[in-house]
Order: sequence, then structure tokens, then C-alpha cells
Amino acid sequence: MPKKQQNLFFRLVCRYLLFAAFSPILLMNASGPAQASIISALSFTSASLTNVSSTSTRGYVFNVISPVSVAGLSVYDRDADGLAQSHDVGLWDSSGTLLALRTISSGTVDSLDPSGKFRYRLLDSILSLPIGTGYRVGAVFLDQSGDSQAFSMSGVSTATGISYVTGAFINDVTSLTFPTSSIGNGIPGGSFVLTDGIPPPLPEPGTLTLLLLGGAIGFSKRRKTSKAQ
Repeated sequence: MPKKQQNLFFRLVCRYLLFAAFSPILLMNASGPAQASIISALSFTSASLTNVSSTSTRGYVFNVISPVSVAGLSVYDRDADGLAQSHDVGLWDSSGTLLALRTISSGTVDSLDPSGKFRYRLLDSILSLPIGTGYRVGAVFLDQSGDSQAFSMSGVSTATGISYVTGAFINDVTSLTFPTSSIGNGIPGGSFVLTDGIPPPLPEPGTLTLLLLGGAIGFSKRRKTSKAQ
């Protein structure tokens, strides 16, 4: 093959390889995470309000009846107009092992979830919860916090795969603590959001791509050898 045609062939192969290598990543970024939906784990139609008189962790107990993917943790914003304080939020299994932790900022820095009742922050990675009972979620509220918690909720609804059990709390603590006590129909407090989106796996290189890559490498070596001679 004449040298001019060899150079043209080499350039075309390199362009194809670049396209083949990066197009799956571009497609994944464009269609993968963007398809994921954020889902409120808990919502309700109405509730009374309560406040803390000492530093307290407040949230609820829930069961997982089918595996779910936790995307982030959240805290109740009673008027959906911003939080007076920042709040640490934790999610534990029934034994008290902390599975996830997030700090929700004061004000309106963090977005409202689809229910419009909680402000959430995403986790660094998806947390998969298997079927199980006695999971707990809660947020810490400092003594005399200006942020209220929902109490005596009515019209409670949960995301698919989740069932609400009861309110959970622990008083007189100094920081976020596993809420060991239970109380009726309340008291979030802390909650979480789920996602139903699963990014598609990155496609493996096709046979043609691998063959062309091998050919390009071999051709490049021959060119260098030829120049050296």
C-alpha cells in the first residue's frame, strides 16, 4: 500500500477507535442517571407539630418488604420554606448499625423531595436495602431547635417496598443517636428518598473494535520500524 494511503488508513482507524471508546460513556451519561427518579419514602396529608425541649433524634421505624435503593437522606421542613438549622440524619438497621449518614443544610440549600415536605441530600452512592424489619431513620434536633417535627400524621403513604411501623426517638443526647424509643404516629424528623433508576452497564468493546485496535498498534510499530531503518 502506498505511504499516502497508509497514513490515511491509520488516521481513519484512530478516529474510529476514539469514537468506539467514548460513545458508550457519552450515551451512559446522557441516558443513564438522567432516567433515575427520586421517590419520597414517606408522605402524609396532614399532621400536628411538635418540638424538642432537649437535644433529640427523631424519625421512624420502617420495614423493607421488597428490596429498595436509597438515594439520599432527608429532614422535615414544616412550611417548605427552609430549615432554621442544619441536621445530621442517619439510617440504621435493626441492630443499630449506621448504614448511611448525611447532613442537611439550613435554609433552602438542599432540594425538597417530591412530597414537598422533606429536604434531602443524595448519598455518595446508592444504598441497597434488603428485605428486613426494624430499620430506623432519624434526624438530630438541638435543644430549642426552631425546626418542628410532624406528629399524629394522617393519610400516611410510603414508597413501594417500604412499610411504616411507628415513630422513633431518643431524648437527652448530644449528637445523632440510634432512636431506641417508639411513639405512635410520628415523628419525622428524619426520612429518606429512594431511586428507581439503574444506570446501564458500560458496553464491552466489540470484536471489530478489538481487531482494528490490534491492527492499528501493529501498523504503528511497522511505521516506527520503517522510519528507524
